Amino acid sequence: MENVSSSHCSTTSATLLPPSLSQFQLIILVTTYVALAVSILFGNLCVIMAYMRSSSVRGLPFNVYVLTLSMNDFLVGVFNVPYHTLTLLSPGIEYKNLYASLAVLYFGYILAISSVFTVILMALDRFKLASDPTKYCQSNSHRLNIRKVIFSWLFSCLYCLFLLVLRAHLRKSGDSCESNIPYLVSLLTGNIFIPLLSLLTLSVAMVIKLQVHFLQMKETFSKEHSETTSDKAKLSEFRSVVVTKQMKSQHAGKAARKMLFFVSVYICCWAPSHFYFLYKALSDVPLYDAQDVLQNVFYIILYLNSALNPIMYALMGVRFKTAMKGLFCTETATTSYESTIKSVSEKTAIAVTIIKQ
Repeated sequence: MENVSSSHCSTTSATLLPPSLSQFQLIILVTTYVALAVSILFGNLCVIMAYMRSSSVRGLPFNVYVLTLSMNDFLVGVFNVPYHTLTLLSPGIEYKNLYASLAVLYFGYILAISSVFTVILMALDRFKLASDPTKYCQSNSHRLNIRKVIFSWLFSCLYCLFLLVLRAHLRKSGDSCESNIPYLVSLLTGNIFIPLLSLLTLSVAMVIKLQVHFLQMKETFSKEHSETTSDKAKLSEFRSVVVTKQMKSQHAGKAARKMLFFVSVYICCWAPSHFYFLYKALSDVPLYDAQDVLQNVFYIILYLNSALNPIMYALMGVRFKTAMKGLFCTETATTSYESTIKSVSEKTAIAVTIIKQ
């Protein structure tokens, strides 16, 4: 969410633009915002309740990040989306109650930045899992992840405060665009390039790591197999190790690929609004205009991610899917859980058979 401001380098830094929305556009945008807020609140409330009620969901340390992001998205539905709806219904209200608007926007800004850092933590977690599944399982814990979440929230608050102070210090109201270049560079670096490059770098690193990891496994298994084929006892032990490593690697690879898809959806929702503000910054037009149709469309796309995330959690893990089903249909959830257990048992039985051969 961007700060309350008009043109970033014009002489009319507090000029209000006249309403430019037609009645039809206003109705469509307000209706969309309201529907979006309801879906965000409902979906993320289901995620929070599923986490609280299901011990199997709470059993995974990774789901601490999911809970944190879900709470973050829930607050987006409480503060951010209603704020934009209010500015549409009452043009200029953000300037009439400037301090209240700044407080809401600062909190919304923290939510936006903290969600980025939470997704970065999630991507790092999956990267470690893909790198070394055994070491990951040994070193990962709820307490460690909770500490990381607390640190990310504190860092987000300080990060946003730093950007606001930097903005106030560098922005020269009434001067030319050239004199405001340091302000624009800091704004775009803090709001766009650092978060985007962090997520893209992690995603590319995860893809490379997966490719290298599976290639190394294939070479290792081939080498060890050639060394143990002459000894039946060693061959049986080798097969046991191979099956265990393959199952762990397949699970880690699947989790990493799902995380890549999650990050891709996140970036697709996040990027349009931020690049639109980049375009506005370079075009010397007001960065924030509540009556800008395109700006509102991009905000809707941005907040759509908060509504999509609960669906993504269910797709990323069967535990969340089962727990969320259990909120509405206990019998269906139980059947789904039993089928999952049965599937795992069948895979284990197959692995044991392979080992014994």
